[in-house]
Amino acid sequence: MHKTAIPNGIFLGVAMMICSYVIYMVNPDKFFQARPLLLLCIIFLIFLKTGLEAKAANGQYISFGQGFKNMFVTGAIGIFLCVFFEYFLVNYLKTDLIEIKQAMELESIELTREVLNGKMEEAMDIAEEQIENGVTISFNSYLQQFLTKLFMPVAAVAALIALIIKRTPPHSKDGIANTNKDPENRYVINKDREE
Repeated sequence: MHKTAIPNGIFLGVAMMICSYVIYMVNPDKFFQARPLLLLCIIFLIFLKTGLEAKAANGQYISFGQGFKNMFVTGAIGIFLCVFFEYFLVNYLKTDLIEIKQAMELESIELTREVLNGKMEEAMDIAEEQIENGVTISFNSYLQQFLTKLFMPVAAVAALIALIIKRTPPHSKDGIANTNKDPENRYVINKDREE
């Protein structure tokens, strides 16, 4: 793992926290709607920065696994900071977001009911009850959110960028990586004596 993965993760987390707070200050009603796309753009840019730094440190060569690992660590740290910032923001600092989140989730359930046309009514009732009881703003809910976000967007975006930036060193005839760019006859000192 390249040494910039952890600092980039902290930078990612701070950038996402600042972006989240700015969105709240500009328009609290759009906090849960506008934020995901903006945070995804930040994740993409910081992942690209992390991957390219790791690639430069390896002489412009990086495997898919190395790139993915560096970006995944960066993303895990950033998402951890952002999710728990959101938990404290919603539950302790700006509690008006609880009502906005519950209203948005209830609206989502109603739309789902319309699409399903009466099917899975019990599941919809249970979900509605959980929202009204505040289960979706609990610590466990945010922990589950963190684990879910490790797969999408973190793992998905890391895999995409790792595929884009990967570059393996050229291989020699025997299949071993040859990073020596010297010509094959460099060490022949006196070719005339051999003849």
